[in-house]
Amino acid sequence: MFSPRAGAQVTTPTAFGFAESFRRALADVALDNVVLLGAGGAGSTVANAALQIGVTKLLIHDVDSARATSLAERLRLRYC
Repeated sequence: MFSPRAGAQVTTPTAFGFAESFRRALADVALDNVVLLGAGGAGSTVANAALQIGVTKLLIHDVDSARATSLAERLRLRYC
């Protein structure tokens, strides 16, 4: 489980695009608990976008638990 610090921002253009799409298509969706399936390249980008739009807790799952743990740690370093 990962919870970002307040005011953290995403800097990658791809994550920005995902974040904008999420804002438009998922405007009424609760952002307090989100599950991310997959922690590879696309999962990493989606994770950053999710945090940018205000997700408060992100649970990351991958068939390779080390990959999920690694992504959670990178996000923690960037946003916490």
